[in-house]
Amino acid sequence: MKELPILPAVEAFEVFHTHVKHLLFKQGKGVAFLSCYAQDDAPINNGDFFYTYQGLTDDGKYYVSLFVPVQAKTLPQDSPSRKATAFLNKLPASGFTPDLEAIDKMIQTISIKPIKK
Repeated sequence: MKELPILPAVEAFEVFHTHVKHLLFKQGKGVAFLSCYAQDDAPINNGDFFYTYQGLTDDGKYYVSLFVPVQAKTLPQDSPSRKATAFLNKLPASGFTPDLEAIDKMIQTISIKPIKK
């Protein structure tokens, strides 16, 4: 699976990404996904992953980058990365705190208002 780009850049490798979806906001579009980055193959625990949105305004002037820490309600402690990835892939949006669909709704309300000089 190819890594999904994020800004600001992370000095680690992408362990996984899941729950990928394209979302529109008022003046643009982007991609939302759950992801984990690490510098080794340590077990995955709550607090090791986040939900992010990476988008661009329709006019190409503004980049939107949002990171929200999330937890999986029933993720077993110290899960090997492959097992954690498989577990999180199957977990519905409501299986996370906060609920991923609630974050998606918030993303769709983003509005860019340039500062007038």
